[in-house]
Amino acid sequence: MNSDKIWLAPMLGFTEYQFRNVYTKHFRGLDAIVMPFVTLVEGRKVKIEHIKDVWPQNNDCRVPLVPQVLGNDGAMFVVMNRTLRGLGYSEVNWNLGCPAPRVVSHKRGSGLLPFPEIVEEVLDAIFQNPVLEVSVKMRLGQKSLEEIEKIIPVLNRFPLKSITVHPRIGAQMYDGKADIAAFEQLVPDIRPPVIYNGDIFSAERFCALKSRFPQINQWMVGRGVFWDPFLPEKMNGTYRETSESAKIRFEIFHQELYEAVVRRSFLERNCLNKMKNYWKYFNLLYQNNTAIFDKIKYCQTYGEIESAFWDIYKNEKFCERR
Repeated sequence: MNSDKIWLAPMLGFTEYQFRNVYTKHFRGLDAIVMPFVTLVEGRKVKIEHIKDVWPQNNDCRVPLVPQVLGNDGAMFVVMNRTLRGLGYSEVNWNLGCPAPRVVSHKRGSGLLPFPEIVEEVLDAIFQNPVLEVSVKMRLGQKSLEEIEKIIPVLNRFPLKSITVHPRIGAQMYDGKADIAAFEQLVPDIRPPVIYNGDIFSAERFCALKSRFPQINQWMVGRGVFWDPFLPEKMNGTYRETSESAKIRFEIFHQELYEAVVRRSFLERNCLNKMKNYWKYFNLLYQNNTAIFDKIKYCQTYGEIESAFWDIYKNEKFCERR
């Protein structure tokens, strides 16, 4: 077993409280989770409806949680921080990495990386009113690597708890390969502790990155947890399943996740779409994955998708990923 800290990345539409609660009940290995972002709102008071994913009553998670905030206004950030402290949180993460075009066009997420002066203004406001520890999650830039070279000196001025780096630029979205060489050049210049995030899809990949970056002891996984829910256990050396026992564990977890999504969804269509999105990844756990996803994606009712799930459990061969 190693002493590295393993984080779950925030993935909007995937890692909300329904998933977190069920996942941490059935799988080990995660040490902390950054929740999908909440956006800043104007005014002196934040309504519960706006932050329902971070509301303590909704969260029965087995590991520590860190809320993430998306925005570019220091005063609004301070209001949000006070609200989050009142809910019992001790840390907030600032999203400087979301590459969604609508986010970027409003100078939020990775859209802030070309504007170090705005980043500095926001951090100045936050640290003049320090009620929570602050961490940052960012990319290598929005359009070019040169942008990050101007951002790092700004970030180094502040007592950030950590900086998570996803080694892609925002314009890449999630396409192409993570730029490990650029990350390697960048790390020595960052003063706060660095968390690596990007393309950790297997224990083998994790070991290769760990060997290349022995100075890093915190790692963030995202899509890899959906391709292989056992990945954190494999990363920290606690995985002990046979193929059959892994299959049973996944199917029990999946059934409980489905029930949690049904309870939360007000519309049948929304529930089905959410489960279909999960199965864009879950299908890879089975040998006949393309045909399996076809069974799921055409389902139009609860009855149809439940029938497809039970057919998969009963008849499809589970693949033990390494």
